[in-house]
Amino acid sequence: MTDGTVLPMNGLEGRLSGRETAEYIRDILAKVEGIRYHAGGPTMSRDPMRDLSQVGGAGFTLVAYVLVFTGIGYGLDRLLGTRPWLMVGGVFLGAGLGFVYMVRMLIGAGRAAQEDDDDGGRPGGPSTKE
Repeated sequence: MTDGTVLPMNGLEGRLSGRETAEYIRDILAKVEGIRYHAGGPTMSRDPMRDLSQVGGAGFTLVAYVLVFTGIGYGLDRLLGTRPWLMVGGVFLGAGLGFVYMVRMLIGAGRAAQEDDDDGGRPGGPSTKE
């Protein structure tokens, strides 16, 4: 956008310079998405490969929980002659435990990210940069 861009603001029109336009858009996005913007742009993660491995691990763990508990249910069904009820119960139990694991992992990751933001991403303590 160029200087003198006209943007609607709550039903009113105002003239903003290019820098003010960028700040206005940044503020709107921060309010809508809840993302904190820094001078260099949004910071989503300090280590995206670690985040990717955690998400992949959580998906794998969910599938593993379902398969393991389904297998246990199947084995107990064959042993006790209660087909297919224990296997079905194993599916639901595995899915439930898998989702509990994922929620706990996400809460832990959120706390770790918040702690990184609180100490400026450095192990030494709070950031002095503004």
